[in-house]
Amino acid sequence: MDPKLGYIFWEVQNRAFARDKTFEEAAFLERVRAMLVMEDGKDLWLARATPRAWLQQGQKIAVAGAPTFFGTTSYEIVSDVDHGRITATVEMPARKPPQALLLRLRHPKALPIRSVAVNGKPWAAFNRDKETVELKGLSGKITVAAAY
Repeated sequence: MDPKLGYIFWEVQNRAFARDKTFEEAAFLERVRAMLVMEDGKDLWLARATPRAWLQQGQKIAVAGAPTFFGTTSYEIVSDVDHGRITATVEMPARKPPQALLLRLRHPKALPIRSVAVNGKPWAAFNRDKETVELKGLSGKITVAAAY
């Protein structure tokens, strides 16, 4: 990357023709954001399209201070799949709470979620097939523990 040019996603070898790519650059950033944080009507998705490889044993995904229609949110997902669990800490947005916050926890081997605890208590609102935990009626900082 040439520091004088800033961030440019080159599509061709001849860089003389590729300097004005603002649409492509914006689309790339928008897709990355949607992978990590995405508004969907009255719902908010976290980690909706993150690759399974990102949650191999010991890995983590972290997003801090993400602005959304519902307010700022942050989260951290930590993988301990060798011991059958993935845990997350989520800061729920407070400005206008979403109808539901959907947290997707994609096991690297596509194993189904067996059980979920939210703030240490059993939580039934999860979908094994879609690998999601639905968080409703919660505020502040919460912890989610999924067992596999």
